[in-house]
Amino acid sequence: METVEDDENKLLRDQLFQGVDDANQKRFEIADSKTEKSDKTGWWSFVQWPLHFGGRNIRRIAHASRLPDRNEKQLQRVSEIVSLMIKQAVDGLSSLHDDTPYWLRTANSTERVGNRPMVRLQNEDSLDRYISYLRRFACYLLRVYVAQKEREMREGGESDGGDEESVNNNEDDFAHEIENEEESESRQTTSSEETDMMKDSCELTKLGLRQKERLDEMLESLELGENDNTQIQKMSALMMSMILQSLKGYDRFDSPIVHFAAVLGIVEEENRLRRGDEYSYMLAGFMYCVRVLFVEHTLPAATRGEQTAEDIDRFLELRKKHLVVGSYSPCSFLIKMLGYGKTMSMQKIN
Repeated sequence: METVEDDENKLLRDQLFQGVDDANQKRFEIADSKTEKSDKTGWWSFVQWPLHFGGRNIRRIAHASRLPDRNEKQLQRVSEIVSLMIKQAVDGLSSLHDDTPYWLRTANSTERVGNRPMVRLQNEDSLDRYISYLRRFACYLLRVYVAQKEREMREGGESDGGDEESVNNNEDDFAHEIENEEESESRQTTSSEETDMMKDSCELTKLGLRQKERLDEMLESLELGENDNTQIQKMSALMMSMILQSLKGYDRFDSPIVHFAAVLGIVEEENRLRRGDEYSYMLAGFMYCVRVLFVEHTLPAATRGEQTAEDIDRFLELRKKHLVVGSYSPCSFLIKMLGYGKTMSMQKIN
């Protein structure tokens, strides 16, 4: 049951956005076309964010990636599951074979291993901050997917099959929370497309069939209230469907992870994009979570005592396909972008 305070919060959000479509004010919050022209580092040309977000309302896109609001009970559960999942994976780092943490952190595909291992962070606050980026990613994916389903229903009428209808029924409560939060009074006088707060996020987020299946499974699990272990397994499967995506023959932004990395680069409060020197620490934290998830997926801590040389070979093979530069994978681009940002940070210090 919503409280008066919840209603006031919604009213404030409505007031925040209600003037954006006013022709007299023209206060559209979109990517700044001057950003790329003033760049002297090549950062914007490399990341292509201005092109990706061109003509889009970046503040609304960033808002869709926020951590759960107080009335978003299912997303609060999602956030909790992501935290449990990452912390379990981090706990498992200590039981890896001596060489595995070095290969896990090595960003190139050569046979020469790096000299720094992947280890547990000593500062728990830093770990929580890193996890918050993955929590935002999970919330963003679920908000966008539900909004995409709602848009399909509006544009295409009734669903094509019983299975999809069942999924939609399971999503009703979740979608209702999002709709209540994002609708404004201006919707009564303008078209639904103009007032669709999720429009840009829905159009820019490209989800494959397998990724949609994992999202459906996660939504169903939330609806059923399954236990921690089951939901952690389904969340892990969802995240791995994003990580183990091949980009051969595809645009980089066809990857939901690469798109979200760009979303992570939006400063919502200032309505601008982050420079590499102020962004690299965020991407480093996000990649830390990706790597610990990857090794937990390929070498599960629960069966580590039974693992053989074949299991380690499989880890090394999948690492070359998905976790290094030149692998035609989302992580390949993220690692290059991280290196670019770190170089900018060092140049700024010097």
